[in-house]
Amino acid sequence: MKIVCFGDSITGFRPDVPYLHQYIKWPDILCSMLSVQLSYPVTVLNRGYAGDSTEAIGNLPGALNRLESEVIAEQPQVVVILLGANDAGAAAQSGDSTAEARFETNLGFIVSRLLENDIKVLLLQYHQTRSAEAETGWHHGNRFNDAIERVAKAQGVPVVAMEPDFAHALERYRPEELLDPVDGIHLRPAGELVYAEIIFRALKSKFPALFS
Repeated sequence: MKIVCFGDSITGFRPDVPYLHQYIKWPDILCSMLSVQLSYPVTVLNRGYAGDSTEAIGNLPGALNRLESEVIAEQPQVVVILLGANDAGAAAQSGDSTAEARFETNLGFIVSRLLENDIKVLLLQYHQTRSAEAETGWHHGNRFNDAIERVAKAQGVPVVAMEPDFAHALERYRPEELLDPVDGIHLRPAGELVYAEIIFRALKSKFPALFS
């Protein structure tokens, strides 16, 4: 099995840039969980790009421009996608009223291209931002969650809302163990673990044939 995790800084820093000597991300934990569960080799590729949105902005490439070379060319069985926080962030800064519609169109195109290549898709919706800092808290991070759900319904692919299980995790962990207390959205080590657990269960539930 090969899985590509496609997203922004919640997923990873930069594709193919080493980081395991400093920290671990949820795709790495997911790979370990799958490797224990399955009787065949598993590869989980981290195609997160910090700051990236669906469209190219400034010196950031944009997920649309990375799709073919970083995802489809890898010929994965499944792609897990978490995109939209930076699209929402750019819209919040600029006041662009058309940004959500463009994001929905862009994400829809990404999903359709994957489906055309017989690649299964799991869409994720962002967890709630938890930060008391008015200046630094990313309180718009989950602003486009509804658009993500609309794309999932239109394309007929599963979508997982991360927030309910993430909120439940607060019974096990302190908030500062789950999330960066300054921006309230980036994952701390316990948050990475919770993400991996949620996505592992979702893959087993949504794509049971992969586990048979």
